[in-house]
Amino acid sequence: MGILALAGRIPDLRAKLSGAIRQAVAKSHIIEAIRSTNTLIKFSTPEEYSDNICRDLKKYERAVKLAKISE
Repeated sequence: MGILALAGRIPDLRAKLSGAIRQAVAKSHIIEAIRSTNTLIKFSTPEEYSDNICRDLKKYERAVKLAKISE
C-alpha cells in the first residue's frame, strides 16, 4: 500500500508529504489500526517506493508473457 502523486511534482511538496506520512504512521493508534489488519508496516522513501513499483511491474510483465496472456 502506498500513496502516489503525479510525476514531476515539486520535490519540496513530495518531501513534505513524505514527512507527514512518516509522522502519521509513527503514532501508536495508527500503528495499532494498521497491524489489526495483519499488515506489515514498512516506511520507504519516495525513491525506494518508485523502485519497488518498477521492479514489480517488470516481474508481472514477465509473468504475463510466460503465461501467454493477452488482451
